[in-house]
Amino acid sequence: MKQREPTDPSRLLKDLESIRTLLDDDPPADHQLDIPLLQDIISSGSDKPAPPPASSASKAPNPFLPYESLARLAGERVQLERILQQTTQQSLLGPHTGAREVRMEARLQAEAQLVMQDVIDEILPVIEAELRKRLNGKLEQIVQEQLNQGVVDS
Repeated sequence: MKQREPTDPSRLLKDLESIRTLLDDDPPADHQLDIPLLQDIISSGSDKPAPPPASSASKAPNPFLPYESLARLAGERVQLERILQQTTQQSLLGPHTGAREVRMEARLQAEAQLVMQDVIDEILPVIEAELRKRLNGKLEQIVQEQLNQGVVDS
């Protein structure tokens, strides 16, 4: 790595002063830099960004304060917030738009419950009979094994 040559402190101060004068010809009275905030660029509720502050309009454009990029980003942010808000509202409302659709869905759900209960009522006796048959078969098998062990042990 190349080492820097020692420079004169007064030269550094002069360089910094010249940079400061390039960036801001006359310093603001309230000692604040003219840096735009995102909320200053976004106009209330519209997609078009607000123009840069009037104090910087009379000066040469500052390359370190890219108003165009900030304005574009602010517009995209507003559009994104609108899309998110619409999506949230649609998800809260659901697919229904009226009372008729809500009644229709409730009726369909009730009918589905009745059909399911009918199917369960028809299938339950068949399952119960099969369960009893298998349990009886297993019980007889265990009894036969116990009887056979008792005969062998004696």
